[in-house]
Amino acid sequence: MARQAVLLKDDLLDPVDPLLDDPTLVHLVRQCLATLSPLSRRTGREGIAPDRLLRCCVMKHLKGWSFRDLERELRSNLVYRRFTHFDAEATPDMNFIERRSSVPGGCPVQNTAIEADDGHPLLRDRARAAWHQWRDALAKIVAAGLKREEIRPDVDPKAVATLIISSLEGALMIARLERNKEALLTAQSHLERYLEVQVRVPGRSH
Repeated sequence: MARQAVLLKDDLLDPVDPLLDDPTLVHLVRQCLATLSPLSRRTGREGIAPDRLLRCCVMKHLKGWSFRDLERELRSNLVYRRFTHFDAEATPDMNFIERRSSVPGGCPVQNTAIEADDGHPLLRDRARAAWHQWRDALAKIVAAGLKREEIRPDVDPKAVATLIISSLEGALMIARLERNKEALLTAQSHLERYLEVQVRVPGRSH
């Protein structure tokens, strides 16, 4: 099964995978966990490895999942188990992950681009690199559509990728604040119309 998982790909997760091995990010999560449970080292309570928690937070954020969704997908999907470094090991339940991801200020990766601008230039560089890889991965998909003449010739692949990511990121933030999916559904509807009317060549099959 492990060999099969290696062959499977996820266009959303693969670009950020190598960035999440960065020691600075993992150390930040470790510090947040220590703040959340300062007695855990002395009492020997079972915990979750910082790299695994980091990857769970990132995957939940990128996929727009609830914690229940995250728990279900982790248990049933080889690609997601590989991405989060659980592989063949047992995965924690939803409440376990949610308690340990509720670090002060929220998930550190989600807030890095906003909070690290002045105080943590190295983290800002890491967040910017992650953004560039995500944007470039989407832009390559659009560029491939241009070559197949499925996309209008005047379309800028990077501009399309930027609009898609910006719309989804904003909608995810509002959805978390409102505790519902209305903003996500609105963004989805807008993006579908935008891609159909302004990006795709009229008359081409989906």
